[in-house]
Formats: sequence, C-alpha cells, structure tokens
Amino acid sequence: MKLLAVFLFLTAASGFADTIQFTGLPANTQYGTYNGYVSATIDGIPAQMLICDDFDHTTYVPSGPLDFSQSTLTGADPLQYARFADPNQLGSSMAKYEEAAILLNGLRQTGPGLLLDLTADYQYALWMLFTPGVASPNATAQTLLNDAADTVQQGEASNQALYSELRIFTPDAAYSSNQEFLQMAADPTLSPPPPLDFLDSAATPEPAPAVLIGIGIVAIGLSVGARCLRKRH
Repeated sequence: MKLLAVFLFLTAASGFADTIQFTGLPANTQYGTYNGYVSATIDGIPAQMLICDDFDHTTYVPSGPLDFSQSTLTGADPLQYARFADPNQLGSSMAKYEEAAILLNGLRQTGPGLLLDLTADYQYALWMLFTPGVASPNATAQTLLNDAADTVQQGEASNQALYSELRIFTPDAAYSSNQEFLQMAADPTLSPPPPLDFLDSAATPEPAPAVLIGIGIVAIGLSVGARCLRKRH
C-alpha cells in the first residue's frame, strides 16, 4: 500500500533551501491508485502542482517540511541529484527524463477538467518509465510511453524549451524513503486542493514525518495519510 507525504528541497542552481508542504492528494483514483497532481505549498505559495515518477517509495499527505534537492535537464550539472540518473549512463538517463517532460506536457493538455482526461494513463506511463516492473493498465498508457520515447529520439530542437521546464525534486538522504516528484515550471497552479475525504485515516506516517506533523495531528484530532500510488481499500 503506497501513500503520499511531505517535503523541503534544495534548489540546485542557487543553493537555497525551499520548503514544500503537501496539502492535498490527487482526485483521480482510476485503477485503484492516486493518479496525477498533488497540491503543495512551495515557499509559502499555495496550490502548486507536483506529480510523482516514483512507484516504489512512500510519501504522505498532508505533510510537514522535509528536505529534497532539485535537479534540471539543463545547466552545467544536469540531473545532479535525480534518483533515476545513472552517472555511468548519463545519455540514457537524460533521455528518460526528457520522456518524462514530454509526458507531463501531454498531461497538461489532456488532464483534469479537460474533455479528454488521460491523467491515470499518463501517471502509469511515468511509473512504467522509471519502474519497468509496473504493469500497464491498458494499451493507452503504453502508447503514451512509446510516443514519448519516439519524440525524444527524433531530437527536435523545439523540444529543448520543454526540457528546460522540467524540475526534479529528489529526497535527500535523511528522507530517502520518500518519492521523487516532478513539476513543469510553466504549469499553472491548482484549484483548491482535494478535500481530506480522499485521505486514509488508518495510515501512519514514517517516524520523521510523524514528528514534523505531530502538531497538525493534535490539532485535527486524528492521523491521516495516503500514498500517491495505491488507493487503500
């Protein structure tokens, strides 16, 4: 059972620490998983959109601040902190994250609130990209993943601007059990975050997050949390 959590990240380019606090789970629970954007407050700015690319780790929502580091696809040291980057195979690692940028660009054109909502299919395409053992729920998710790979292989110059938008938030060593998240810099903010009705009252955060959100738990009188991977039944 996978659930959603919390975090803080370091901006690789500037070296400053940014605080991210998760506030709401994805509303889409197709295929029995939480799919799509998590809402978060980043440096005091609410309703920011983040999506996990990481099927195997755990993050809880709502959350307190944790430490994450930010990587990009551009600059002097691309993918410096990215979880799924192999320094010995940087080219193939770059290609994977470029595919992720293509997928996120597609999601914002066919995502929540639009006539064609493929949120869950794009979410699974992301998980399949970085966790090959994840099974495709249908042919659509596999097609989206194949198309993203084809687009990257074509190497069109027009994609470079898109790649430069990708932000990768990877948990620091102290919080390595949390998931990695992605964001496109030009994405708009979310509407009000999904209500806490989507949370699983039976879930218990890991020790470090539990300490950080203890005050909030006392305030609301119960412990809540849910992973962004599998919806608890």
